[in-house]
Amino acid sequence: MATKKVAEKKIATRKVTPQVPPTHADLRKIARAIVAATCMSDIDRLLDLYAEGVESEEVGSGQIYRGIANVEDKLRAWMKAHPEAIYHPAGLWCDGQTIVIDWEISLRSKGRKVVLRELALHEIRAGKINRERFYYDPKVLA
Repeated sequence: MATKKVAEKKIATRKVTPQVPPTHADLRKIARAIVAATCMSDIDRLLDLYAEGVESEEVGSGQIYRGIANVEDKLRAWMKAHPEAIYHPAGLWCDGQTIVIDWEISLRSKGRKVVLRELALHEIRAGKINRERFYYDPKVLA
C-alpha cells in the first residue's frame, strides 16, 4: 500500500511587536513641540510631528483631513488667512496616549479682532500625532 504524503500547511505568522504607549515625559515633550511650533506658526516643524496616515478633524465644521499632504494644505490655508494670529496655550494636559491643549487664539476675522477658544485633542501613536480633533465655535470666525 502506497503511503500518502500529507503536506503540512504552514501557517503564516507575522511577528507583532506590541506597541509601547508613550511615557508621560514623552507626551510632555511632544506637547511642548506642538505648542512651540504653533506659537511660531512653523508649519514644517508641525508637519514633522504627524504620522503618515494622520487624521485631523475640525469638529465644528465637520471637515476631516486625511494624510500629511491634506493636513499641510489645511495648515497653510489657515496661516495664510490669519498670519497675525497669536496663540496662547491656556492649559495643557497629557494622559495615556492623548494630549489636550486649551488654546486662546487672538486674530482678526472679517476685519475685527476676536479671541477663538479651542480645545485640541492629539492622539499619539509611535511618537507621532496619529489623530487629532479641534473643538471650537466656528461662529466666532463668521
